[in-house]
Amino acid sequence: MVIHNHTIIIHHFLIMVCHISLKCILHHQCITHLHLSCQENQVKNALKVKVKDLILLVIPLIG
Repeated sequence: MVIHNHTIIIHHFLIMVCHISLKCILHHQCITHLHLSCQENQVKNALKVKVKDLILLVIPLIG
């Protein structure tokens, strides 16, 4: 009976550790995804600004 209880305690401990590590992994992936999305948006915004600047520079040359 004592051995059985000991096994259950170890089993619960392993489940808890797995759950915590899984949460950490998912959280890390989430942060990485957000970070990449943020960088992507910054690049898109930078490109938009450059395109606008180019258009503003070209219009006076054409006109």
